[in-house]
Amino acid sequence: MTLRLTMTACFLSEQRAAEYATLGFRFERMERAPDSPFGSTPMYYEPEPAEDPTVEFESLDELMAFVRRWGRCVLFDDRIEVYNGYRE
Repeated sequence: MTLRLTMTACFLSEQRAAEYATLGFRFERMERAPDSPFGSTPMYYEPEPAEDPTVEFESLDELMAFVRRWGRCVLFDDRIEVYNGYRE
């Protein structure tokens, strides 16, 4: 089964962006303003992709291994979302 892959988080640290890049996500660096209440460390965000990365599972065991590796996931008919952030 091949599913489109998405994620909840919009902004990530450099380290987390590098981890998610292994799944096929692309990130762009965003500098923060020096007076940002969140600090001055640059963040990385995923621009709207032309096409979502995909992931293939041959068995339920492979799907469960993916969830163990990446944490909470939400499964839809045509995609799996790595729930790595917060949304309303």
